Amino acid sequence: ELDNLYMLARRAKEDDNSENAAKYYEMIMIKEPTSWEASFYCIYYKAMSCKIAQIMSAGNSVTNCLKNVLTLVKEKNNDETEHIIAVKEIGEKCSAIATMLFYGAKNHYDGIDYSIKNNYTQEMLNNCCAARDILYTFGDLVESIFGAKKDFGETAAKAWKLGISLHNSLMSNFAQKEVNKNIIVEYSEKVKKYDPSYQTPEVNTTTTSGGCYVATAVYGSYDCPEV
Repeated sequence: ELDNLYMLARRAKEDDNSENAAKYYEMIMIKEPTSWEASFYCIYYKAMSCKIAQIMSAGNSVTNCLKNVLTLVKEKNNDETEHIIAVKEIGEKCSAIATMLFYGAKNHYDGIDYSIKNNYTQEMLNNCCAARDILYTFGDLVESIFGAKKDFGETAAKAWKLGISLHNSLMSNFAQKEVNKNIIVEYSEKVKKYDPSYQTPEVNTTTTSGGCYVATAVYGSYDCPEV
């Protein structure tokens, strides 16, 4: 019965049928609570179906499950090849869910009328940072649980790179620019341990005042140099 449930869950996952995948993985969890696959995908598919107002909690739930999931991967058996395959799969899904949540929050914010946009900046940052933290935490945990071996390190670095890219795109919105720049530099140094050719992205810490609504209306676009 358990084999059948895995077959159905994986088939639904391959077909991008989130509802069925979530259902079958939840059934697996009841029968096999030590399954890393079920432990991860139960959370993953719930996060995939979240609403805008739930983005931060969805991101946090994925982040919070990662230590347990990766520990279960390591404890399942001593086959390092299987560990590498599982960690890469989890990394790919973390990248997918982090990107989806991040741009869901960002695109929603970008669609808010400019006259009231400032009221929602912190909410957007909270949501986007919760998505970003999935990637930073995943990389940190892979390194701490599996060590600095090449395959694991490269998977961790891939997640960190995406986290840095998402993080850096928010710099103009942060009040504490130097603090956030330091975090980006810190993770860039981690990436360079596994990818020496990686270049730390340029981080703009210039503090600018809020845009002028009147000037934006006059010139027609917030992107005009005059504004």
